[in-house]
Amino acid sequence: MAGYRWPLPGGRMYAFFELRDSGFFIIDGQRVHAGIDVATFCGDDILAAHDGTVLVAGRQAAREMAFDSSLDPFFDRIDQNGSLGEQSITVVIDDGNGYRSAYAHLAEALVDPGDVVTAGVAIGTEGATGNASGCHLHYEMIRMDGPWMAVAGQYVRRELYPQNARQRVDPMRVLTLEMSGAPSLIPGIDPPDVSPGLGRPTVVVPDPG
Repeated sequence: MAGYRWPLPGGRMYAFFELRDSGFFIIDGQRVHAGIDVATFCGDDILAAHDGTVLVAGRQAAREMAFDSSLDPFFDRIDQNGSLGEQSITVVIDDGNGYRSAYAHLAEALVDPGDVVTAGVAIGTEGATGNASGCHLHYEMIRMDGPWMAVAGQYVRRELYPQNARQRVDPMRVLTLEMSGAPSLIPGIDPPDVSPGLGRPTVVVPDPG
């Protein structure tokens, strides 16, 4: 997984791939926030973290996020409620090597399905669409040949998501805080001691000396 770069340069990272009571996925019986959250300012450019092909851009991006069965029941419920506009604008890009990246909560997408992009190209702008408390980027990585991960039961029962999706991978396996454009950490919000399911840290804070 070479050639990755930070998708929102110079931001502040305030959420990690970590255990969280409201997490969407289950790892080892515990709910997990399966991505990282980085913020700068509303409207800032979101960049492609790697070369690849755009699979989807819009409010139905979950269809390309590797669930184990149809998302029609989920979107049928949304159509009945008239709540499609409440979904996150998300771009999903396939890197051609078995991984996909999802860029969520965008204000707008600047690419279309089928576009071929290179790392560093603007693919959208930072926003707060979907279930977001403020402008930021939620960045998630999907391993397409990985094991199935369980979706938290409340999302299956209440929102009609499928029961499983392909493995989500901690983005800090390919990104580091020493790379160009790396975010800073917010004092008092510390990275997890270990990455769920991995058993070791992935966020290594550079030595200021």
